[in-house]
Amino acid sequence: MKLQSTSSPSSPPSPPSSLIVKHTVLFIAVLCTLFGYTQGGLVWDDHLLLSEGLWQNSSLSDIWFQSVQGGDIAGQYYRPIPMTLLSLFSSVLVLHCISLLLHLGSTWLLGQWLKSEYDNTLVVCGMLLFAIHPLQTEVLGWVSCLPDILAVHFGLWSVVLAVQNRHAVLISVALLCGLLSKEIAMLPLLAYGCSTVWKGSVSQKKMNVQPWIWSSGVVLVGVFTLRVYLHIETVLPSDFSTIPHTTWMTIGLGWFGWVWPFPHYPVRDVWALPMWQAVVGWVLCVLMLWKSDKRMGWFIVMGAVTLSLPPVWVGYFAAERYLYMATVGFVWLMCGVLSNFDVWKRFPHRILSLVWILGMMGVHWTRAPIWNTDAELFNHATTVLPDSGYAWHLHGMQAAQKGSFEEATTAFTKAAQQEHSHHQSREFAIRSALEAGLNSEAFELAESGPKDGLTRGYLEVWLQAAESVGHSNRAQELRLLLEQ
Repeated sequence: MKLQSTSSPSSPPSPPSSLIVKHTVLFIAVLCTLFGYTQGGLVWDDHLLLSEGLWQNSSLSDIWFQSVQGGDIAGQYYRPIPMTLLSLFSSVLVLHCISLLLHLGSTWLLGQWLKSEYDNTLVVCGMLLFAIHPLQTEVLGWVSCLPDILAVHFGLWSVVLAVQNRHAVLISVALLCGLLSKEIAMLPLLAYGCSTVWKGSVSQKKMNVQPWIWSSGVVLVGVFTLRVYLHIETVLPSDFSTIPHTTWMTIGLGWFGWVWPFPHYPVRDVWALPMWQAVVGWVLCVLMLWKSDKRMGWFIVMGAVTLSLPPVWVGYFAAERYLYMATVGFVWLMCGVLSNFDVWKRFPHRILSLVWILGMMGVHWTRAPIWNTDAELFNHATTVLPDSGYAWHLHGMQAAQKGSFEEATTAFTKAAQQEHSHHQSREFAIRSALEAGLNSEAFELAESGPKDGLTRGYLEVWLQAAESVGHSNRAQELRLLLEQ
């Protein structure tokens, strides 16, 4: 007599209804956490780019056939897709909502990519880590960060389409849209492509190059050729002696800031932050390269930080938005590390996710109001970085713009006293003091400052200060210098 097997036939996959419910709850929680950023106003460069620029005088031909605003404010950038959106919507609320929705879309796309390697628990944890990490503050609170959000979104589309073996044309279109938003869009697909080629050449003893790799390569070459044709050039600093220190600090602080993003630095001045943080960051960088088996994530992190170096070399701001794409790589690294520990499988994941969401609600609800106005933004910057000459300079700029010239004088004076400061801080301090009627203070500021290598603007405002206090001898000397 033949015995029947007691094992049941293989059951079909469980219906996705529970997964849909989990993801719905996840996105509602993320929305509640990040909704405060939709209430922000115009800050920092928003005025020059939007209210005084794209919203006043813009045309699609100018946006698509020249650098950002013709090079008046950003000759090194070509961002036609985000500039088009920014010009079409003159409501800050609408732009913030677009940014938030795109961020949620990127979270979903990252989850789709993670599903190709990890189980659902790690996928959900990775999505939560990306969605509400404190470093997402700047891209969500500052509408001018739309290029970063679009680049990450389209970059993730391109790699998800590649993972799903979609047509090469679709992958290339997604990559093209990303590159027309910001150059960082190439990193996910580039990292995945290198991993695919490497696995093919090692395991199969031959180069298994997919068609989308060739088509994406054509897109990359085409976009960078277009940049050359439109004379989009990278701006480099005049003094290259600062590059090694700035590079060391930027990369190290990027790794450290992702692990411990506190306090919130609206102006992440690499000259004012402590060296020990950069050292810790570099140690983490090396450990991840050495221990992680998901080096694709390490490549994305380093690629994103490296692409941010030219503007940091010039302005000394290692902004949090530069770490938006890097966070994608960090999530891959963390998922890879956690998947190697059996103890992770016994973690109470739901409780851990709930604690993370509640903690990040407190963080983001506190951070969101900082990006409402220039005054709040730069007041906070000088509070957390009192030794940053650039933070004080920006604080002085917003005070002068609103007509608070005494406050501006104090801010510019403090900026000029720092070891590293904006080259116009003292000049602006003198101008602000004159506007405030503090003539004696303006003259003292000029007299106590440098005497060589001064710009014409500095000499003119010094002359004005000398005349305001009746110092005829100094005024005559300055007139002679200006006539030369």
